[in-house]
Amino acid sequence: MKRISTTVKMILSICAIFIIFGQANAQNRFLKGTVLLKNDVEVEGLIQDNDLSVYSRLIAFKKGKKSKDIQVLNPEMIKGFITDNGQKHASIHVNFAFQTKGGMTHQYSGTRFVRVLQEGKISIYELRDLNARAWFIQKEGEQLELLSLNRKLVDKEVAILVNNISDCGCIDYDETLPTKMNDVVATVAKYNNFVDSPMFGVAAVLETSEMERP
Repeated sequence: MKRISTTVKMILSICAIFIIFGQANAQNRFLKGTVLLKNDVEVEGLIQDNDLSVYSRLIAFKKGKKSKDIQVLNPEMIKGFITDNGQKHASIHVNFAFQTKGGMTHQYSGTRFVRVLQEGKISIYELRDLNARAWFIQKEGEQLELLSLNRKLVDKEVAILVNNISDCGCIDYDETLPTKMNDVVATVAKYNNFVDSPMFGVAAVLETSEMERP
Protein backbone atom coordinates (compact mmCIF):
# COMPACT_ATOMS: atom_id res chain seq x y z
CA MET A 1 0.00 0.00 0.00
CA LYS A 2 2.82 2.41 0.84
CA ARG A 3 4.46 1.82 -2.55
CA ILE A 4 1.18 2.46 -4.37
CA SER A 5 0.58 5.63 -2.37
CA THR A 6 4.05 6.97 -3.27
CA THR A 7 3.47 6.21 -6.95
CA VAL A 8 0.13 8.03 -6.89
CA LYS A 9 1.76 11.06 -5.27
CA MET A 10 4.45 11.15 -7.97
CA ILE A 11 1.85 10.92 -10.73
CA LEU A 12 -0.21 13.74 -9.18
CA SER A 13 2.86 15.96 -8.89
CA ILE A 14 3.85 15.30 -12.49
CA CYS A 15 0.30 16.06 -13.63
CA ALA A 16 0.36 19.34 -11.71
CA ILE A 17 3.60 20.35 -13.44
CA PHE A 18 2.12 19.58 -16.86
CA ILE A 19 -1.01 21.58 -15.97
CA ILE A 20 1.05 24.63 -15.09
CA PHE A 21 3.29 24.48 -18.13
CA GLY A 22 0.32 23.68 -20.34
CA GLN A 23 -1.56 26.72 -19.11
CA ALA A 24 1.53 28.88 -19.31
CA ASN A 25 2.05 28.03 -22.96
CA ALA A 26 -1.61 28.04 -23.99
CA GLN A 27 -3.00 31.01 -22.06
CA ASN A 28 0.08 32.86 -20.82
CA ARG A 29 -2.15 34.29 -18.11
CA PHE A 30 0.15 35.60 -15.43
CA LEU A 31 -1.23 37.93 -12.78
CA LYS A 32 0.58 40.27 -10.41
CA GLY A 33 1.67 38.59 -7.22
CA THR A 34 4.28 38.51 -4.48
CA VAL A 35 6.49 35.62 -3.40
CA LEU A 36 7.82 35.43 0.18
CA LEU A 37 11.27 33.88 0.30
CA LYS A 38 12.71 31.84 3.18
CA ASN A 39 14.67 34.89 4.40
CA ASP A 40 11.41 36.94 4.54
CA VAL A 41 12.36 38.97 1.46
CA GLU A 42 9.32 39.76 -0.72
CA VAL A 43 9.73 39.49 -4.48
CA GLU A 44 7.09 41.07 -6.68
CA GLY A 45 6.35 39.62 -10.09
CA LEU A 46 3.77 37.56 -11.94
CA ILE A 47 2.18 34.30 -10.82
CA GLN A 48 0.48 31.87 -13.19
CA ASP A 49 -3.28 31.93 -12.65
CA ASN A 50 -4.32 28.41 -11.64
CA ASP A 51 -6.96 26.43 -9.82
CA LEU A 52 -6.45 26.35 -6.04
CA SER A 53 -5.75 22.61 -6.18
CA VAL A 54 -2.69 23.30 -8.33
CA TYR A 55 -1.59 26.17 -6.10
CA SER A 56 -1.25 23.72 -3.20
CA ARG A 57 1.75 21.95 -4.73
CA LEU A 58 3.58 24.48 -6.89
CA ILE A 59 3.35 27.81 -8.68
CA ALA A 60 4.86 29.24 -11.85
CA PHE A 61 6.51 32.62 -11.23
CA LYS A 62 8.33 35.16 -13.37
CA LYS A 63 9.66 38.61 -12.49
CA GLY A 64 8.35 40.54 -15.49
CA LYS A 65 5.71 40.35 -18.23
CA LYS A 66 8.30 39.91 -20.96
CA SER A 67 10.51 37.57 -18.98
CA LYS A 68 10.95 34.10 -20.46
CA ASP A 69 12.51 32.76 -17.27
CA ILE A 70 9.64 30.92 -15.54
CA GLN A 71 10.43 29.46 -12.11
CA VAL A 72 8.44 26.54 -10.74
CA LEU A 73 8.34 27.01 -6.97
CA ASN A 74 7.12 24.41 -4.48
CA PRO A 75 6.30 24.81 -0.74
CA GLU A 76 9.74 23.56 0.27
CA MET A 77 11.40 26.47 -1.55
CA ILE A 78 9.50 29.53 -0.27
CA LYS A 79 7.41 30.66 2.73
CA GLY A 80 4.37 31.45 0.61
CA PHE A 81 2.87 33.88 -1.87
CA ILE A 82 0.11 36.45 -2.31
CA THR A 83 -1.98 36.62 -5.48
CA ASP A 84 -3.24 39.77 -7.19
CA ASN A 85 -6.68 39.44 -5.56
CA GLY A 86 -5.13 39.49 -2.08
CA GLN A 87 -5.35 35.78 -1.35
CA LYS A 88 -2.43 34.69 0.83
CA HIS A 89 -0.98 31.19 0.74
CA ALA A 90 1.47 29.92 3.36
CA SER A 91 3.86 26.99 3.15
CA ILE A 92 2.84 24.57 5.93
CA HIS A 93 3.41 20.89 6.67
CA VAL A 94 0.16 18.97 7.12
CA ASN A 95 -0.40 15.42 8.32
CA PHE A 96 -3.87 13.91 8.60
CA ALA A 97 -6.01 10.95 7.54
CA PHE A 98 -9.23 10.90 5.54
CA GLN A 99 -11.51 8.34 3.94
CA THR A 100 -11.89 8.03 0.19
CA LYS A 101 -15.30 7.59 -1.45
CA GLY A 102 -14.60 3.87 -1.51
CA GLY A 103 -14.22 3.83 2.28
CA MET A 104 -10.44 3.39 2.34
CA THR A 105 -8.42 5.39 4.89
CA HIS A 106 -5.73 7.51 3.27
CA GLN A 107 -2.87 9.09 5.19
CA TYR A 108 -2.08 12.52 3.77
CA SER A 109 1.26 14.05 4.64
CA GLY A 110 3.39 16.74 3.02
CA THR A 111 4.34 20.39 2.88
CA ARG A 112 1.72 22.32 0.91
CA PHE A 113 0.66 25.85 0.09
CA VAL A 114 -2.48 26.42 2.16
CA ARG A 115 -4.81 29.39 1.79
CA VAL A 116 -4.80 31.72 4.82
CA LEU A 117 -8.44 32.42 5.74
CA GLN A 118 -7.68 34.15 9.04
CA GLU A 119 -4.33 35.13 10.54
CA GLY A 120 -3.50 36.27 14.04
CA LYS A 121 -3.42 34.83 17.56
CA ILE A 122 -5.47 32.05 15.98
CA SER A 123 -5.08 31.24 12.29
CA ILE A 124 -7.37 29.28 9.99
CA TYR A 125 -5.99 27.59 6.86
CA GLU A 126 -7.65 25.83 3.94
CA LEU A 127 -5.99 23.08 1.90
CA ARG A 128 -7.28 22.33 -1.58
CA ASP A 129 -5.23 19.64 -3.20
CA LEU A 130 -5.84 17.36 -6.15
CA ASN A 131 -7.13 14.60 -3.88
CA ALA A 132 -8.03 16.32 -0.60
CA ARG A 133 -9.71 19.32 0.99
CA ALA A 134 -9.30 20.23 4.63
CA TRP A 135 -9.36 23.11 7.12
CA PHE A 136 -6.87 23.61 9.94
CA ILE A 137 -6.67 25.75 13.06
CA GLN A 138 -3.50 26.90 14.78
CA LYS A 139 -3.11 28.93 17.94
CA GLU A 140 0.01 31.04 18.32
CA GLY A 141 2.85 28.94 19.74
CA GLU A 142 0.96 25.66 19.33
CA GLN A 143 0.89 22.89 16.73
CA LEU A 144 -1.31 22.92 13.66
CA GLU A 145 -4.55 20.99 14.26
CA LEU A 146 -6.98 19.48 11.76
CA LEU A 147 -10.30 21.24 12.25
CA SER A 148 -12.56 19.68 9.63
CA LEU A 149 -12.79 17.93 6.28
CA ASN A 150 -16.16 19.54 5.56
CA ARG A 151 -17.52 23.08 5.17
CA LYS A 152 -19.77 22.50 8.18
CA LEU A 153 -18.41 21.45 11.56
CA VAL A 154 -19.91 18.65 13.62
CA ASP A 155 -20.12 18.77 17.42
CA LYS A 156 -16.62 17.43 18.16
CA GLU A 157 -15.10 19.89 15.68
CA VAL A 158 -16.99 22.82 17.21
CA ALA A 159 -15.53 21.68 20.55
CA ILE A 160 -12.03 22.07 19.08
CA LEU A 161 -12.87 25.63 18.06
CA VAL A 162 -14.38 26.42 21.47
CA ASN A 163 -11.28 25.06 23.21
CA ASN A 164 -9.12 27.48 21.21
CA ILE A 165 -11.21 30.60 21.78
CA SER A 166 -12.31 30.00 25.37
CA ASP A 167 -9.48 32.01 26.95
CA CYS A 168 -10.72 35.42 25.76
CA GLY A 169 -14.14 35.33 27.43
CA CYS A 170 -15.46 37.46 24.59
CA ILE A 171 -17.50 34.87 22.68
CA ASP A 172 -20.43 32.75 23.83
CA TYR A 173 -20.48 29.48 21.93
CA ASP A 174 -22.88 26.55 21.95
CA GLU A 175 -20.89 23.35 21.45
CA THR A 176 -23.99 21.41 20.35
CA LEU A 177 -24.51 23.37 17.14
CA PRO A 178 -22.80 22.53 13.83
CA THR A 179 -21.04 25.56 12.37
CA LYS A 180 -20.46 26.66 8.79
CA MET A 181 -16.86 27.39 7.88
CA ASN A 182 -17.65 31.03 7.06
CA ASP A 183 -18.97 31.37 10.63
CA VAL A 184 -15.78 29.81 11.97
CA VAL A 185 -13.63 32.36 10.14
CA ALA A 186 -15.84 35.21 11.37
CA THR A 187 -15.66 33.92 14.95
CA VAL A 188 -11.87 33.65 14.86
CA ALA A 189 -11.65 37.14 13.36
CA LYS A 190 -13.73 38.43 16.29
CA TYR A 191 -11.43 36.61 18.72
CA ASN A 192 -8.28 38.02 17.09
CA ASN A 193 -9.66 41.55 17.10
CA PHE A 194 -10.51 41.28 20.79
CA VAL A 195 -7.16 39.86 21.95
CA ASP A 196 -5.37 42.59 19.99
CA SER A 197 -7.41 45.32 21.67
CA PRO A 198 -6.65 47.06 25.00
CA MET A 199 -9.86 45.52 26.38
CA PHE A 200 -8.24 42.07 26.43
CA GLY A 201 -5.49 43.29 28.75
CA VAL A 202 -8.04 44.93 31.04
CA ALA A 203 -10.15 41.77 31.14
CA ALA A 204 -7.08 39.66 31.99
CA VAL A 205 -6.14 41.97 34.89
CA LEU A 206 -9.68 41.93 36.28
CA GLU A 207 -9.84 38.14 36.04
CA THR A 208 -6.52 37.80 37.89
CA SER A 209 -7.71 40.20 40.59
CA GLU A 210 -10.90 38.19 41.09
CA MET A 211 -8.89 34.98 41.49
CA GLU A 212 -6.54 36.53 44.04
CA ARG A 213 -9.34 37.75 46.30
CA PRO A 214 -9.69 35.71 49.56
